[in-house]
Amino acid sequence: MKAGQVLRAVQAIYGCLAEDGDERNFLDALRASVGAEHVVLHRFSDTDVAQSWTCSRLAGIDPRIFEYIAESDDFGAVMGQLRPGPTIRMSSLMSPKELENTPIYQDIIRPLNGGLASVALRRDGTEIVSAIACRSAAKDRDFDDGDLTVMDMLMPHIVMASRIARRIANLQRAASSTYQILNAMSDAVVVLDREFRPLYLNKRAEMIARDAAGLKISRDGVSATANKENARLQAAIRVAAGLDENRNDLEDTANRSTFAQMRLAISSVPGRLPFIVSAVPGSAILGDQRVSAILLIVDPEKSRNLSLIEMRTQYGLTQREAELTALLCRGARIAEAASHLGISVGTARQYLKVVFEKVGVNRQIDLVRLVGSIAA
Repeated sequence: MKAGQVLRAVQAIYGCLAEDGDERNFLDALRASVGAEHVVLHRFSDTDVAQSWTCSRLAGIDPRIFEYIAESDDFGAVMGQLRPGPTIRMSSLMSPKELENTPIYQDIIRPLNGGLASVALRRDGTEIVSAIACRSAAKDRDFDDGDLTVMDMLMPHIVMASRIARRIANLQRAASSTYQILNAMSDAVVVLDREFRPLYLNKRAEMIARDAAGLKISRDGVSATANKENARLQAAIRVAAGLDENRNDLEDTANRSTFAQMRLAISSVPGRLPFIVSAVPGSAILGDQRVSAILLIVDPEKSRNLSLIEMRTQYGLTQREAELTALLCRGARIAEAASHLGISVGTARQYLKVVFEKVGVNRQIDLVRLVGSIAA
């Protein structure tokens, strides 16, 4: 095989990785390069009995076949002679005639068009990775030195591609689990990419996007209807994304003004409480480098209702005091709660002072934490 053909095979390996990450497809690039019937990738650990097998071409093959091969005395005897190093022909360890007399050949290898093989072993951390290229002993010639050289040249790329594919698969599984949790949240969650465009919306966020009442969520981004509020929202997103890129700033909890910029109220339709929007760093939380920031959106009108009866019974609050407390626990500011109840801010503060005394706290944040525990 010429150098250009090897280069194209390397490109094919990483091309398959970029397209779908399926190990079978980039093993197929190796199979085609050496003219094999199929290629089997085998990973096993020095310290763990767990093994994994991938076959390039035999679609739908039962993985238990490989387990049967691995557990056979013949396979163990041959593989026990091998160490990580240059690719070798199996015929140099056991002649085809000897192999034909073994049960493993008659039961499995011959029906799978095998019998001739070249084997390459490489160490990858604590694991040994072997690639076994197979040909039919009945109709093909044995692998020649050129084939072994090609496997030696491609094997490092196969090992690297396999490692990357498994890493991507693990990240995708973790991300899938995380997004399932986000989807189950009662409040809206919008995950933004590096261009501040929505990468993911949970079910509650999709409802807000459909309503378009004060907040507009489209494929181009998230914006507020009111210009001043939109300017503050975009600034909050930029602050959150900036903190994500400068992780040390996340530990600077003394910088309260920075975090205050990341939480704001966005007006909804008249007669409704505003949305409470918090922008937080993205990839540091989700472990996804595509993410810049996450918007957490609380809709006080649709958040779970606090039991006014329980608050009145447990803490001796009046109806008005309980209503004010419920609004504050849903995320409303004192002025917003006062407006919703049709009272002045001064009156609301007097109510709140009485609530503090009855509940036994001195700060609004402590009130929210305590009373929130009796949500209906």
